[in-house]
Amino acid sequence: MVELTQLGKTLIEPVRALAEWSRQHQGQIDTAQSAFDEKVQYNRRNIGLIHLAGVR
Repeated sequence: MVELTQLGKTLIEPVRALAEWSRQHQGQIDTAQSAFDEKVQYNRRNIGLIHLAGVR
């Protein structure tokens, strides 16, 4: 069986708090992730078009 050190045990509450925060904000996290993914896809498409056009 694996046990946490005393120092490792000090992380239990902060990690639990982070997990709870992420559950409470899941909708906002999903929205932000989608917006980021769309922006990255948009930039990738434009870079591809610039490359195809021979623009440097």
